[in-house]
Amino acid sequence: MPGATTPLHRTLNTATQDANNAAARKTCDNVWVPYDGKLLNCDEYPFASTEEGAAKGDGNYSARLIDAGDNQAAGRWLNSNYTLNRILDGDALSIAITP
Repeated sequence: MPGATTPLHRTLNTATQDANNAAARKTCDNVWVPYDGKLLNCDEYPFASTEEGAAKGDGNYSARLIDAGDNQAAGRWLNSNYTLNRILDGDALSIAITP
């Protein structure tokens, strides 16, 4: 999975971010029809804020419905970490999962 052994790359390009979101939502729409987007959001990995997001076209992503509040809190957390760690547009980052 991208980010584990190969880095992700942050993008500030809103067109890329929107395309990543749309590609992930298409997956959620195909699997969990219908959902209203208010109580549940389509969450994706790699993040929509990376070049490696769902719209990259290689099919190497995951998307799933999760609680809207949890998804939005995670997005705020991710953005604050970009800022705190000075991860700028185009910068590489890796994701480490620790139990």
